[in-house]
Amino acid sequence: MRNRAECARWVVAVLCAAFAPTRAATVDFESVRPGTRWGAETGQSPGDPALGEADIIMSVETFFVGPSQTEFFRAEVPDVQGRFAEAFPTQELALDGINVLFDFSPLRFDVDFVSLDFLDFGGASNFSVNGGTPFILDPLSNLPADVAPGVSATVTGGSRIELASVGTNITSLLIGGQELVIDNVSAIPEPGTILLLLAGAALLVRRKSRAVP
Repeated sequence: MRNRAECARWVVAVLCAAFAPTRAATVDFESVRPGTRWGAETGQSPGDPALGEADIIMSVETFFVGPSQTEFFRAEVPDVQGRFAEAFPTQELALDGINVLFDFSPLRFDVDFVSLDFLDFGGASNFSVNGGTPFILDPLSNLPADVAPGVSATVTGGSRIELASVGTNITSLLIGGQELVIDNVSAIPEPGTILLLLAGAALLVRRKSRAVP
């Protein structure tokens, strides 16, 4: 009985370890000191890394005001608490004439769903998935449904974007604006990744149970 109980505990531990990394990876900017800035005024250049949270790497990138006009100004986690509290009760990222690129490739799973929250205060916005040419939008909520090959976009309530793919991994997301605030950039794995991990865990459990007398 004792050996069976030990085996059961081991089964639970393996399944939890297999499933936990696959739930979601979210950049919520809570690890950043309020008042932190990135961009030209801090001596950075387009392409420079700015932040790493939940194994997602964020870099600062050139912003496109128009087809031949660009900016590269500032991304900031505001130091004024509660400035956007009605929409974001915790810390957020304010974008001013700059794009940020979220690289999902370091994640240990394939991403087929991405969501983020935003507040658009006017001016142009940029949006791109998987390295495509950025859309120049005003407002951002005009984002087209066919945002990239194999990836569809949905804007909900004028403040949330959801990306879903079929047969295509979402490897990166670029977003920026002249007066744009974003938060809770979440990458969620494809169901196949979860099933493979659970199948591997089940195999390990089977081997372990056979080894227990």
